[in-house]
Amino acid sequence: MREARERRTDAHAAVGPSYDVSRPPLPVAGCETCRELAERRAAARAAFDYSAVGDANVLMRSHHRLDHGA
Repeated sequence: MREARERRTDAHAAVGPSYDVSRPPLPVAGCETCRELAERRAAARAAFDYSAVGDANVLMRSHHRLDHGA
């Protein structure tokens, strides 16, 4: 049982994001969606709504993966 759990933990440890999750994603120049998400994030930050800041970061990372191949 323990060996199976260790194998599962090792397998999950090898998979992870290829970017630094401690830094917010940057908008891609010329991309309207990136610009809108960056504006949403800036407005949330100005309102001290850090949950919305995190949501905007998640949406931008997802957008990067789907539309920019990042």
